[in-house]
Amino acid sequence: NDSILLHQNAYVFYADNSDLFIRSKQSIFHFDSKGRFLNRIGKMGDGPYEYNVIYNVSVDDVNKRLFLYVGQKKIYVMNYDGQFLYELNLQVMEDVPAAYLINENRILAETRAYSNNGIKVALSLFNMQGECIKKDLVVFGDDLKTDLHMHTMPYMYACQNTVRYMSSFCNMFYGLQNEAVVDSIVINKKNYQPDRSLIENMNKRNDLLRNYASLVDIQENSNTMFLLVIFREELRGMVVDKNTGITLFSSFIDMPQRGGGVKNDYLYNCNFWPTYMNDNALYSLAPVELIKESLSVSDSFKRKIKDDDNPVLLKILL
Repeated sequence: NDSILLHQNAYVFYADNSDLFIRSKQSIFHFDSKGRFLNRIGKMGDGPYEYNVIYNVSVDDVNKRLFLYVGQKKIYVMNYDGQFLYELNLQVMEDVPAAYLINENRILAETRAYSNNGIKVALSLFNMQGECIKKDLVVFGDDLKTDLHMHTMPYMYACQNTVRYMSSFCNMFYGLQNEAVVDSIVINKKNYQPDRSLIENMNKRNDLLRNYASLVDIQENSNTMFLLVIFREELRGMVVDKNTGITLFSSFIDMPQRGGGVKNDYLYNCNFWPTYMNDNALYSLAPVELIKESLSVSDSFKRKIKDDDNPVLLKILL
């Protein structure tokens, strides 16, 4: 309803010293660094410049703009106040499941070409007019003849001045800066890496969740990666040191939106798992009822929060 902005599956996807953006089931919400609500960013619907789905969002913190990829090769560009600025159309023949701002002048997009001979997946660069200026930065594919039942999404996000990319069909994580691939990380699933015949076939969904490792989410900063993986029909959280490759934490956990994650001294019965992180802090959202149940949270703080203050933003400084 109108009095409750955020839903159970809301999560932080960008934060800095002055602005905080949260995605919910129905919209994007803009808060200041103190948690005060400022405005919505667009809205769902069928009207002009409304959207039915957002595939991914990238942030231009220099010019205070958000780039919403809404599918059908269209990007809605909006400012921090929620004002629609313009629509950007990617001029390419292939399917585009995801597009992401790589710098203030370039868009990175994954393209897919399905045929009777399998699939070709590639990364291409576009300018701010939607013109393709460089094709096939990364190219791979297969010759599997599968029936496409569902579209999978690649992983694209920013880590400092690098954009990370990984296709849902392989285990190689690429780092891109400006117009070039600068590094790569292997996510080694060993014998638990499924092929596309499982990933894209809804009829084999149970087999995929039961017998293979499916990556759900990745967050990282300069030193650490937080990975969520579905393995044997359960959600596993893993924390990995990027410099040594050593796994620091690995355990089956409850959903982060319900307080699942790493145990901590501050919140009793409400663990922590970040949905966004940078080199300064980790961010997550926790249900207000779990905050109130915590024995270690002060009574004075509990009296300040109400049931409508749901969820509560958790920020851990590094």
